[in-house]
Amino acid sequence: MPSLLHAQTRFVVIIWLLVKGLSTATAQDADPTLGQAIYAENCVECHMEDAGGDDVAPEIAGIPRNNIRRAMGGLEGMPEFEMTTEEVAAVHAYLRTLDD
Repeated sequence: MPSLLHAQTRFVVIIWLLVKGLSTATAQDADPTLGQAIYAENCVECHMEDAGGDDVAPEIAGIPRNNIRRAMGGLEGMPEFEMTTEEVAAVHAYLRTLDD
């Protein structure tokens, strides 16, 4: 018979898998048009129109999605931004269009 700890661990793993699946779907369904609007409002001033960066801000075209979320916390002089998971996914989708 499984212990209470085993049952709780299984429950946590199932919830994690469900959340992981939902966040993956969000990334696949992300709207690059929304991402472009968010980028124009918040990012273009430093990272430039083509996301190529300059001597102040780095190139971010093609940046991994988890790096976007980490940088939004104020990484290395970058201002802090609060965005939903869907908004981060949209910005990432837009940046991927610039990396082609």
